[in-house]
Amino acid sequence: MSLWKLIRHLKFRQILSLVVLFAKWPLMLYPTAKATLKTMRICHDLYPEKHQGNGRGNAFRHALWNILITREAMKWNRNKQKSLDWAKIITDWHEKFAPNKEPARFMDLHNNAKGRELFERWTEKRDVLTDRYIVKQLKEAMAGSKKITGITETDYPGLVYIEEP
Repeated sequence: MSLWKLIRHLKFRQILSLVVLFAKWPLMLYPTAKATLKTMRICHDLYPEKHQGNGRGNAFRHALWNILITREAMKWNRNKQKSLDWAKIITDWHEKFAPNKEPARFMDLHNNAKGRELFERWTEKRDVLTDRYIVKQLKEAMAGSKKITGITETDYPGLVYIEEP
């Protein structure tokens, strides 16, 4: 999927909000776009047509997106905490302007946070997180994912999904 296709699906209000957001964080435009496109490419290869729903592929995509945004942002600002903060800001923005109903919204926010947590854990052990390493580790994390039925299951330490693909 191209960046243009992603942008074309936004409404005027969303575009305006995104412009304001990137005006505050101008150096994050390129790394965010790069991470977003790479996330879509990887997920399309691993979960063709299944990463769009509320299943395991979607859980994988949200965690991966946060990991890649943080990694790419660190290349620009060299600050892990600022990069993690940015990943939260932009993915929370996404959930606000492309809202899902509960429990799908909860699932997305939960998996976004778990992706950032995994990034922090992995970077304590390694200097460089390659795509191959990230995908391998995230697949292993998916093995421990849990199917949820509602938003009351907030204390689960791993990735969550709602429906089987």
